[in-house]
Amino acid sequence: MSFGEAVSTCLRKFADPNGRASRAEFWYFYLALLLGNVGAFLLATLVSIVVPPVGGGLFLLILVANVVSLIPLLCVQARRFHDQDLSGALVLQPVLPGDSAGLHVPGGHARPQPPRPRSTMGR
Repeated sequence: MSFGEAVSTCLRKFADPNGRASRAEFWYFYLALLLGNVGAFLLATLVSIVVPPVGGGLFLLILVANVVSLIPLLCVQARRFHDQDLSGALVLQPVLPGDSAGLHVPGGHARPQPPRPRSTMGR
């Protein structure tokens, strides 16, 4: 999966945590969000140096865009968990207070996996 395909797939499945996501899809989308944030932050910083009132508005716009981008990020992360045969509800585990609030995520703990044999080809 290419960079563009991964980003378009994640944006097309904006709020759909169902299904599976490949490793490339998850990391390319994460990279796109990271590069977008760095670029937007640099642009807002440069604009705020030249025209301070406009720069403050750009930082507010970046904050709103980051909050909105959490939805597809959490959904692609849930699909990535599904690809690893884990519950997609694991994306909520760092956010919610866990068992102290009476929440128990079924299948929330990863099963220990035996180590995979390493390939010796090309050595």
